[in-house]
Amino acid sequence: MEIGEGSFYNTLKSKKELYLKCLQRYDDNVLSTRRHALLSAPTAAAGIRAFFSLVLDCLDDPRTPSRLCMIAAMVDEEVPSEPDLRKWLRTLWKV
Repeated sequence: MEIGEGSFYNTLKSKKELYLKCLQRYDDNVLSTRRHALLSAPTAAAGIRAFFSLVLDCLDDPRTPSRLCMIAAMVDEEVPSEPDLRKWLRTLWKV
């Protein structure tokens, strides 16, 4: 990407901050739509169908850059043990 190290760290301060910003963008653009589909349906069954319909439609979309959900990738044991990432997850899921 030809971004100088100084420019990177002047803008983002750390790789962890970049990761958190990526997670926030993912939440804003992907997860919020899925949450809305799940929670706004008239019944739990309809919400679950709507949620998984969005997930499955994404798998068929050639514009989808990855088959792996960023949040699923966070299940790794090391990620939730990191305080800032754990805080972000708790805020996201309101736990």
